[in-house]
Amino acid sequence: MDNGNQPATKQDLRDLEKRLEERLATRDDLVALKDQLVEAFHDAETRLLGGFYGFLDGAQKRFTDLDRTDTSVRERLDGVEKRLTELERRVNFPDFNPPPSSS
Repeated sequence: MDNGNQPATKQDLRDLEKRLEERLATRDDLVALKDQLVEAFHDAETRLLGGFYGFLDGAQKRFTDLDRTDTSVRERLDGVEKRLTELERRVNFPDFNPPPSSS
């Protein structure tokens, strides 16, 4: 007669594990919970990717603006350097007459 005080054998534990796995695998509420979790993870991933791509779009626009600004600054600096060179020539070589520039 088993009074519940007998030690469990490894086989008893394997049988219990098998019964629990079978019960959990057939529970509709657990299957539904699993489906809800998968959907929630998918939705979270979609929102994160959407936010990330939105950030990248803004960053790309800022980089494009910086490139345009950089080009504009370089062009202006080039013009200032040309004018400064012309002034230095006039100061250092007052009799020098350079040919007209083509630009």
